[in-house]
Amino acid sequence: MVTFYFIRHGNAYDEAGLQTPESSLNAEGVAQATVLKKFVASKKFTDVLVSPYTRALETCQIATSDKNFNAKIMEDLREVGGKNWPSPLNQVILTSKELSELEIARDQVRKVWQELRSTYKEGRVLVFTHGNLIRILMSLILETEASRFQSFKIDFVSVSTIEISDDGVEIILNVGCPIYRLAEALA
Repeated sequence: MVTFYFIRHGNAYDEAGLQTPESSLNAEGVAQATVLKKFVASKKFTDVLVSPYTRALETCQIATSDKNFNAKIMEDLREVGGKNWPSPLNQVILTSKELSELEIARDQVRKVWQELRSTYKEGRVLVFTHGNLIRILMSLILETEASRFQSFKIDFVSVSTIEISDDGVEIILNVGCPIYRLAEALA
């Protein structure tokens, strides 16, 4: 059996509300990643994977700094989707262009999920990535229509956990569990 812990990076939005692949965590993001350290310290992870984007790398570095991990950077864990995609807070009907972008993103996420499933058969794998990737992954596992990805609220440094049994059954244990709840539970 293998369990994947998908972590969305900490907050990296600047004062103008923008972030790029090179954006560093802001002060709030650093604080969020620091709280995440307690969760990481509470479990024994066999592998750590991380998106190449700066905000994910920094979240991983802060959260795993008390452990001796060699995180593997995976290009396919980068953010997917368009900057104008609707969030769970403002669900709207997607335009035909956005639906087309969504189908491309779903194919990308399906590919990375198949790679993770075939590579990792046992253990606990910590995956630092991005909100849209996690939302799309959940909609794929649940076999929902493409636009249902909007239904999943994935907060900064939240944990989404997927277990795969030895016979290949995928079980979603939680989606977007805010890290402060985990920190309270561990206190």
